[in-house]
Amino acid sequence: MEADDSSYPVVDGKGVVYYSKEDASYIRGDRKDGERLATPTEIKQLADQLK
Repeated sequence: MEADDSSYPVVDGKGVVYYSKEDASYIRGDRKDGERLATPTEIKQLADQLK
C-alpha cells in the first residue's frame, strides 16, 4: 500500500486514516475538519488481519 507525504495510506489517491474503535475513516485523519468516508476495503481487510 502506498503512503502519502504524511505517511497515511493512500486509497483512491487520498491519504486515509482508519479509526478502528469508531469504525470510521477520514481523509488525512482529521476528524474535526476532514471528510469522513466509507472505510476502504483495503484498510478494513488490513485492520481485520491485525485483530
